[in-house]
Amino acid sequence: QTLPPPVAKALSIAPIAVTGAAGFILTPSRRIPVSALGGALAGAVGNIGRKKLSDERQKAAMPAVAAKLSQGLQQVSAETLSAIATEYDVPKKEFDTQCGELYLAFLNACLTAHAVDPKELSELLRLQGVLSLSAAQAGTQIYQAARQLYSRHRAYLEDTEDNDSKKLLAKFVFLAERILAYDESPEGYRYESLRLQKLFSLTTPDWRQMAEDAAVPWYAKALDNAVIQNQGANGAQLASVRDSLGITEGCAEGMHADIFAKAATSMLESGTLSPSDKERLTSIESLLGMAPEATSKALSSLTAPIYTSSFEGVIAEVEAGSGSEAQQSGTLALRMQDLLLAPSEAH
Repeated sequence: QTLPPPVAKALSIAPIAVTGAAGFILTPSRRIPVSALGGALAGAVGNIGRKKLSDERQKAAMPAVAAKLSQGLQQVSAETLSAIATEYDVPKKEFDTQCGELYLAFLNACLTAHAVDPKELSELLRLQGVLSLSAAQAGTQIYQAARQLYSRHRAYLEDTEDNDSKKLLAKFVFLAERILAYDESPEGYRYESLRLQKLFSLTTPDWRQMAEDAAVPWYAKALDNAVIQNQGANGAQLASVRDSLGITEGCAEGMHADIFAKAATSMLESGTLSPSDKERLTSIESLLGMAPEATSKALSSLTAPIYTSSFEGVIAEVEAGSGSEAQQSGTLALRMQDLLLAPSEAH
């Protein structure tokens, strides 16, 4: 797995920000073997020179980390990066700081375009684990990204008209909310989310709605693949998608009713439901975890008008003296059966 283009770009430039004060970057292939040169340099540069060389070596750890990450996050583990910190003699506190800066660069790269992509969320969550960042450390970098976003886009965010800056904010809210939601501490989540809401002057309901609105198109796509395209997903997989995207139960119920109706509408193009259609609708009901009452309501809203048309045709035939009443009643009963209509729904 390789990194998305904007993320790969961020990783390529992140070390520059981390090591810029040095005036040059010591890449892994050019790292200086301090242990071997230390004795020879001691007399020439003294303690100050050795300290500077050590500092440069420690700062050079980030290009090595970035090089590893550029190979694909799935290929890197926290242990791999810890080994780099040891190799470059970077104290844990300093390495944590550098990793935090790298995470911020990654997040900012995701915010160079306003289009929401769940793959970026997956990468951010994976990166947080690889960099061994706690929820609090990730929250700190998310807040820094928020401040930068607000500083750059403030004028447009305060505009009453819709614009790209507001779309970018919606993407940020989605990413931030989903990452913060993994905080096992309710107090930690509340603290981080509330200070972000305060920064952007958003109420908690507005914040959550903005995050969900950004996720809805992606869950709709998952539903289309599972239901309309019949690509073989199961209920557990859809539930996992909902959880990762932050789709609430109420929102999911409405979307499930819509996709069920869309599938039924396609089946009813012929004016009736075949045995295989009925079987498929039952399968969709199970897949979506819909209550029978919900599917019946959604289906009857589509089939009742069709039945009404048939009923009016039968009445016209009866009035014209065509066929017996028993025959016409049988025709209507069969029509109800074909349309999966209960007697109470046919009148």
